[in-house]
Amino acid sequence: MDVKFNTNRHQSDIRYTTSFRVKKWALFTFCAISIIAAVIMAGVTSLLVNAYYENNDAFNRLSQEDRATVKTFTISIIYVALALAILFDLLGLMGAYKEHFCMTTTYAVLMTLGSLGSIDQAVRNPYYSFNTVINFVVAVLAIAFAYDLYRRRQNLFSGPVVIQTSGGAPVSYVLPTPTGGANVTVATAAEQPVQTEKDGKQYDAVPQDDMAEPIDTKVVPSEV
Repeated sequence: MDVKFNTNRHQSDIRYTTSFRVKKWALFTFCAISIIAAVIMAGVTSLLVNAYYENNDAFNRLSQEDRATVKTFTISIIYVALALAILFDLLGLMGAYKEHFCMTTTYAVLMTLGSLGSIDQAVRNPYYSFNTVINFVVAVLAIAFAYDLYRRRQNLFSGPVVIQTSGGAPVSYVLPTPTGGANVTVATAAEQPVQTEKDGKQYDAVPQDDMAEPIDTKVVPSEV
């Protein structure tokens, strides 16, 4: 006996909407640009620091060894800051690309905190106002995308599982939300699928009368 599972979720899965894709790739693009900009800025700053310590008369009283030590220490701080900035942007980039809820949420929270912290600097120096506005826009974008991922995860766990046997009419069951590593098993066409918890308890599925006809199916050979 063959059992066919409906795998077409295009009509209900939010990830196939235009809004979801725009948010995803907009967040991905911003994080990628931020990484490139951080690398360029770190390189330029390192060159400026090197020229500053070499040509500034204020350091003439220092020996060549001490001057080299101070210069190396300053450049090291720049590259440490660069590494932290890249890790931060990678969190948002991979969260968007992998559509990972936890990574995207973490990036959204950190971005929001960073944006709030930059308000005082923007008030004191209008030069940073544009940067603060961009940070808030990206923070809102990350929050919106994280919320879409949350909605998608809720829909995946609450949606019906459609089962169609090769010799009968389609039958749909609503399975309890998987918890604690639960797995769904199907024995025969006459038996309802059950969800088995780790502690050995089984919960019968609840049959649904109103079931949409499956659009796209794949054949999975039964073990019976």
